[in-house]
Amino acid sequence: MKTFLISLKAEFLKIRRSSALWLVLIAGAFLPIIQFIIYTTKPKEFMARFGHDPWFGHVNMGFQAASFFLWPMSIILVASLVTQIEYRNNTWKQVMASPLRVGDVYFTKFIVIQCMIIASYFLFDAWMLISALSTQVFEPDFHFTSSPLHLDHILLLDLKSYVAILGMTTIQYCISLRFKNFIGAVGIGLALIIGGLMMIPWDKVVYFPYSYSALSFMRNGAKSYGLLKHEYYSLYYFGFFLLFGYADFAWFRKERG
Repeated sequence: MKTFLISLKAEFLKIRRSSALWLVLIAGAFLPIIQFIIYTTKPKEFMARFGHDPWFGHVNMGFQAASFFLWPMSIILVASLVTQIEYRNNTWKQVMASPLRVGDVYFTKFIVIQCMIIASYFLFDAWMLISALSTQVFEPDFHFTSSPLHLDHILLLDLKSYVAILGMTTIQYCISLRFKNFIGAVGIGLALIIGGLMMIPWDKVVYFPYSYSALSFMRNGAKSYGLLKHEYYSLYYFGFFLLFGYADFAWFRKERG
């Protein structure tokens, strides 16, 4: 446990000034800022669209865009950037020669990626609140401050979305560990996202984890805490590829630097 905690601390120190950290900070603010600009340039259109419940419309609009684009793309970039720290600095051999166990290195990197993804969710939620309240300052007729916030709805969307992307996150982590080239891992991930979106009308899309983020939003999974079929599959993919990736990293890769 001691070596695991040392490894975890080291991984967090590595990302302090990395582009992965900046990505998380920027990604959380990107869509809410776009929404703010749209609301203030076309206020009457969105007042009519949101009606008497502006928070519900605002949150759903933000999560729709995030589910189709922001979360999948952020996962690909974060997973690739975190693993590229060792490749870019040519420090894999140094890391593997340290007293740390292979499992410590593999799982702590994965935990750091998960922490960054969870942080991006909370930053996104915070910026969604900021963008709505900022809109209220410029356009008081939106009535955000006098309408129910639906915080439970927001947190439930977060939870369902996170479960949906777990399988994809683990697969992308395995891919990123395999590629020295940043473009290679990102290119494969982007191709799989595009393929997943194209497969959405197909009934077999529930077997393709890169579609799950969009499916969770489209199929109204946030109406209850119960998991949808593809969300169960996401957990299955998560468990399988986490162990598969560890086996590959620990026993089947002879060269890491």
